[in-house]
Parts: sequence; C-alpha cells; structure tokens
Amino acid sequence: MTIDRKKIIYAILKELNNGNKQFDNESFNVEKDIYHDVIKAIINANYAENFKMSASSDSGEIFDVWCDYAYITVEGIEFLERNSTWGKAYGGLKEFASWIPGL
Repeated sequence: MTIDRKKIIYAILKELNNGNKQFDNESFNVEKDIYHDVIKAIINANYAENFKMSASSDSGEIFDVWCDYAYITVEGIEFLERNSTWGKAYGGLKEFASWIPGL
C-alpha cells in the first residue's frame, strides 16, 4: 500500500504549528528514508525552515534530522489551510497511525 506523503507533510506541519518539535520517524510510524524524503520535500516547498540534518559527505545519505529549531513558514500555514479538511480527522501523534490506512 502506498503511504500518503502529503498527509505526513500535513501532520509534521501541524505539529510544528502547535509548537511540538519533539518528533521523529517513529512518531509517525514510517521508515527513516520516507521521513527524510518528506522533510526534504517540506524544506524544498518552503513549508518549514531550520531542520538540522546529518548526512554522509560522500553519498549525501541523511542519517538523522533534528526539529528543535524548525518552524513553519507562511507557505506551510497556507498548506495547512488548503488541506483544512484533514484537520478535522487528524488527532495528533497518538492517533496518527489510524489516520493513514496501511500504517
């Protein structure tokens, strides 16, 4: 089953918007490579800034991501607003797995 990465983006942005910066791939019950791809997509779309990453200088493979100083941007807030219908169903990290079928 394909994982809905837009919903993961929504959940990460929602957590940042709510002031939660203590999460990782396990918080969303996804593999690290998927989580890292989603974080890169968030950064590339300018939905959030100040994620810190450690990566291999040879391959560019990301080893870890820290959210301690990350914050949502205006574009990220607009993404949340465009997808506000998801907000009614998203119950936070504790209920995240039930929000996305297949996790």
